[in-house]
Amino acid sequence: MSYARFGADGSDVYVFLNVNGTLECCGCSLQEREWVDDESSPIFKGYLKSIGEKIKTNFNTTDEMIAHLKFHQKSGQSVPEETFKYLLEDRERNDHWMATIIIN
Repeated sequence: MSYARFGADGSDVYVFLNVNGTLECCGCSLQEREWVDDESSPIFKGYLKSIGEKIKTNFNTTDEMIAHLKFHQKSGQSVPEETFKYLLEDRERNDHWMATIIIN
């Protein structure tokens, strides 16, 4: 389930409930990265490496994700209001599932 997608309704975030049992801020733009050339990389010949303070991008509760998204907003990034609405609508079900899922 995707709660926000890059570019949709002006969104600067991509948020979804992943199969590992967390809400994920995919490709979080709060994390600083630098390009590393790597000829062994089959498609892009390199990759983005996280630098600086590590930013948490996977959350075990809806409230944690909402706090993270509010930080995006405070940083001047766009998070559609519908994202918060849908996260809150699904909070009880998602939080229960995230608390009980066991990934091997």
